[in-house]
Amino acid sequence: MIVYFSATGNCKYIATKIAEELNDEAVFICDFTNEQKNRINQKQEYIGIVTPTYVYGLPNIIADFISNTKINADAYKFIIAAYGTSPGLTWYYADKFLKKSSNAVFDAKFSIFTNDNYTPWFDVSDKEKVEKNNQRTEQELAVILSKIKNRDTGNFMKKKFPRIGAPICRIAYNFICKTKHLSADEKCIGCGICKNKCPVHAIELNDGKPVWIKDKCEMCLGCLHRCPQFSIQFGNGNATRKHGQYQNSNVKI
Repeated sequence: MIVYFSATGNCKYIATKIAEELNDEAVFICDFTNEQKNRINQKQEYIGIVTPTYVYGLPNIIADFISNTKINADAYKFIIAAYGTSPGLTWYYADKFLKKSSNAVFDAKFSIFTNDNYTPWFDVSDKEKVEKNNQRTEQELAVILSKIKNRDTGNFMKKKFPRIGAPICRIAYNFICKTKHLSADEKCIGCGICKNKCPVHAIELNDGKPVWIKDKCEMCLGCLHRCPQFSIQFGNGNATRKHGQYQNSNVKI
């Protein structure tokens, strides 16, 4: 079983490709059922987690899943962290949380370069560059798939951080994921896509406009990138308007 979290399609695409190669299933973490939760602790050949990297660590939704899900220790367990600059400390948190739930560690830890959708910092407006990055993702995915099929073990993450930086990463993520950073401008048409797609149900519509009803969310920016009017922005919107929207063209999200 391959479990993934994805806001703009990168991790969904990676998880789907791996599942196809292994004749397995890819499950979106928000659709994970109790039956699947029971099955992940039963005999399986592979158990994989595909996650984005948020502020050089794991998204809260992935951290909570690993911390609270008992995983069969006999399976070949791997995690893949998609990143734009560095997978940071995803390797450290992954093992820390799996020890808590299952008294085990991941047999293999991989990183894979993808287009980074955190557009307060990263520019995805250059379509030629986006496509070049996608080609790099494909090349790295082929190598990872070969290692998974061989059941290679070890920490294969590139550009990872030493564990000493762990507290700083969590503090920074907890600040960035505050929903006060998000807003919708006058182009909003009240379609409700942001509300319906939010993985943590942090958005409601009030008089046809999105209102963030929770203090924090995952800050996956799925709302920003899926908005058909490009109405939702981060901060004052100067950077995100300039840097554009992104969705992986290989999958539907």
